[in-house]
Amino acid sequence: AVPGDCTVIVSKAGDDSYFPITSGQVTLSFLNAPQQVQFTNDLPRSPQVGDTITLVSKSDSPAAAPNPYINLWLTPTSTCSLNSYQSPAVLTLKAVGTCRVFTKSLAARGLVASPNVFLTIAVGYRTQSITFDQPLPMKLGEPDRETKATASSGLGIAFNTSTPDVCAISSTGYLSA
Repeated sequence: AVPGDCTVIVSKAGDDSYFPITSGQVTLSFLNAPQQVQFTNDLPRSPQVGDTITLVSKSDSPAAAPNPYINLWLTPTSTCSLNSYQSPAVLTLKAVGTCRVFTKSLAARGLVASPNVFLTIAVGYRTQSITFDQPLPMKLGEPDRETKATASSGLGIAFNTSTPDVCAISSTGYLSA
């Protein structure tokens, strides 16, 4: 069936004892039903660069298409990207910034399209830690000693001192007293 007006006419055929009769008509309007969609998955507490999130969207109508549409909304693809435009879709967080996605269920037989539903994700920096090998005590005049440190991110380490009148350290980690 399609949306529109339906006119119902009630009649009774006549027989040897009764005249045929028509009671008149009644008009009923059949409209497309509304539908709503929503994201049904939980988000990470602190989304970070490199995370992936599976986005799942569902319509509240059993007559709707089973996989609502998902897309980015005014978000550069350098910040995040989708592997699919249908639910479920995997969102990859690529850079610090704001990632905004939306979902909607398209019009279908007997249903109007749902309004867009938005999801905004603030993408943060990844955390990192530094492991520093504690240098052995030094005496004045001893040769320079190499100190070692590594970052969990694999990024380079910068060495510096807050007490330049006591010691010096090179940018590569050689300590002198």
